[in-house]
Amino acid sequence: MDDCDHSYPVIDEHEGTTVCCDCGKVLDEHLYVHPTLEKNREIKNTVTDEKSNSSTKNEAMEILNRLNLSSDILNQLSEEKQNVNNLYNLINKNSVVTTKEFCAASGINNKKLVKLNQNKVIDTNIKLLLEKYCTLLELSYRDYTLIKAELEKRQASGHPPLTIIGFYIFQYCKKHSIKKFMKNICSVLGISVISIQRYQKFIKDEFSRGS
Repeated sequence: MDDCDHSYPVIDEHEGTTVCCDCGKVLDEHLYVHPTLEKNREIKNTVTDEKSNSSTKNEAMEILNRLNLSSDILNQLSEEKQNVNNLYNLINKNSVVTTKEFCAASGINNKKLVKLNQNKVIDTNIKLLLEKYCTLLELSYRDYTLIKAELEKRQASGHPPLTIIGFYIFQYCKKHSIKKFMKNICSVLGISVISIQRYQKFIKDEFSRGS
């Protein structure tokens, strides 16, 4: 039975314990960090955070470089947000980079990219995107203008921009007997034939409901 009332406890920082001077019993165990060590830890964490911020910013700038885009784009974000996670959404407001192109340049897979941007509003400039792929498909500026006029009449549907563009390019080429087959168009746009066929069905269904 312990009759000692432990009236004279002493803290032993070296052992990390509280000991009673009367009976020698260890009353409690602690983890003590010397003030100098704590200060060093704070400095180390600060340096690590700065390195991390610098690393992610450099990584974002490297991706912009691979996409042949100006690093000035990053200046539109505050210092702490200048990282890869915010980059695609920012690029999309300034240029015409597809998810496939961004994934190839960044090494991020499409699923992760979607997750990173799931709470952000992506505002793709579909006209610039159309102009880009009309050029790649060797269509004239007149072709682009006429396709754009049709595209502007479309109803909002939530379909991916490249699917919509592919459909309107294909429809235009078919109507004007331009030898650009759906498979060729999809190959240049980097999308599947099925995606255009699904959108085509959507348009047909909408037309049926509207008539």
